[in-house]
Amino acid sequence: MVLGSSYSPYARRLAPPRIPVVVYGTRWCAQSQMVRRYLERLGVPYEYVDLERDPEAVRRLQWLTGAWSAESGSARRLLDLTGTGGTVPTAWPSIAALCLLAAVVLAAPLLLRRLAPGRPLALPLVAAAGWLTPASLDASYPVALASDLVLATVLLLAATYALGRRAATRVATTTAWAGVAAGSAVLAMAVVWSLAVDVATLVALPSAAVTLSGVAALSTRAARLRSVGTAAAVVAGLLLVAESGAITRYAGAGWPAVWSVGLAALVGLATAGSAAVSLRSPDTSYWTVTRRALAAVAAAGLVAEAAALSWWRDVEVAGQGLAVVAVAAALVAMSTLPVPRRFLEPLDLRLVGGTGCALGLAASAVDADRLWVALLLTGVAVAVLGLREDARWGWPASILLTASSWVRLADAHVDTPEAYTVPPALLLLGFGLLRRHRDHQIGSWAAYSPALLLGLVPSLVRAVTDPGSTRPLLLGLAALAVLAVGVARRLQAPLVVGGVVLAVDAVVQLAPYLVAVYDAVPRWVTIGVVGLALVGAGATYERRVQDLRRVARSMSDMA
Repeated sequence: MVLGSSYSPYARRLAPPRIPVVVYGTRWCAQSQMVRRYLERLGVPYEYVDLERDPEAVRRLQWLTGAWSAESGSARRLLDLTGTGGTVPTAWPSIAALCLLAAVVLAAPLLLRRLAPGRPLALPLVAAAGWLTPASLDASYPVALASDLVLATVLLLAATYALGRRAATRVATTTAWAGVAAGSAVLAMAVVWSLAVDVATLVALPSAAVTLSGVAALSTRAARLRSVGTAAAVVAGLLLVAESGAITRYAGAGWPAVWSVGLAALVGLATAGSAAVSLRSPDTSYWTVTRRALAAVAAAGLVAEAAALSWWRDVEVAGQGLAVVAVAAALVAMSTLPVPRRFLEPLDLRLVGGTGCALGLAASAVDADRLWVALLLTGVAVAVLGLREDARWGWPASILLTASSWVRLADAHVDTPEAYTVPPALLLLGFGLLRRHRDHQIGSWAAYSPALLLGLVPSLVRAVTDPGSTRPLLLGLAALAVLAVGVARRLQAPLVVGGVVLAVDAVVQLAPYLVAVYDAVPRWVTIGVVGLALVGAGATYERRVQDLRRVARSMSDMA
């Protein structure tokens, strides 16, 4: 990655580092020579060590690169901040200094009582000394890692237990919080250090999860530790998810399998946590937010799991998007089920499902054969919302279903969309007439607009690029008939849809003639006509405004 950045146009603007750079290499090593050229191009000073001519440098390099080795590894290598030769620095002076400083912090209040609030600082100092002890003892990698895990467990459990006591003093409470901070830091470093070796990772992750689970269990003893217990439980769950992925990776599976197994574990843990909070916790705002967050994480993980499984099966990006849409659309439709809100919030499912549908549609857009299916699934899910929740969802559902049919027709290279749009448009028109006959309060838009849009708009889109004149002529006659019906029956939907389609069709067909007239007439004539039109509009402005208001009132009086 460092070598690739040398081709960036911004690489030369980078400020040189303030730490010395040492390059170990040989004459025949292409990578080390590329690194040298890269540093010279950036103007970064460095020291080059030829391993063929310096045997001591070989031993020093072997010692430095053994920091993550279970065989030769020792925590001391992580503490080598001096970089001096091959000698092993000792941490005993640092340990002694930390213990002495802790003793001073504890003894200082005996001389000056105002320093008593500083006593809790002694605990992090003692914890740091304990963390350095395995390094000074030249302990092996497994022993040093195990000691870190034990130290973190003792600090966290003891501090959480102390915080749960009701009669704890202020100094004791502060000391306990310092213990929580120190234990969390040691545990985090132990988990990061365990990533060096596969076996250590497989052991350290569940060990840390068990420790945090104990913290979460002890946190139930006091209401003020509610946030601590929740955070510990969440981190423990994430560690178990990481453990499932690590086991999969250790078994030899690829990254798609790792992601799939990890997401499956995440969904299971989030679902179990949401159910546990719903059944056992009081119905307060804090636990309500926690339950909804866990349910949203479970739903989002389920959507991501669909993409991971598709990736695992070597499905292309469009196929992965279709899988995401299928799961997300199912979540949107499931939000209409009569489930108590104590267990499931419909709005959360719709937000997660809607986001998943949007992302899946974007991924499916690269393949029309997958896109029309994704649009169809999304349209069906939204239509379910319209049927069971709110009729206003029918508009986006009709748009999505219509777009699905258009994409399908375009993908099939269909030149005559009327064969697929006119029959269902006539069927929808019949349903609209029947519905309006039974209930006269229904407006023309709700009754007739789906049929009119489905029957006229696809033909209009096709007529724009049709070199012939038959389709535009028939479309104009149909739009004129719809317009006439709207005027005669005083219906808004036929009037507006028929008028817009007729106007667009007329403009498209007359465009070549208008362009020819514009080219034939001198420019000053066009400018003069436009000027006269503006003068006339300005002179009759008030009358035109009254006419527009009269038209608006007439439109509003229509059904």
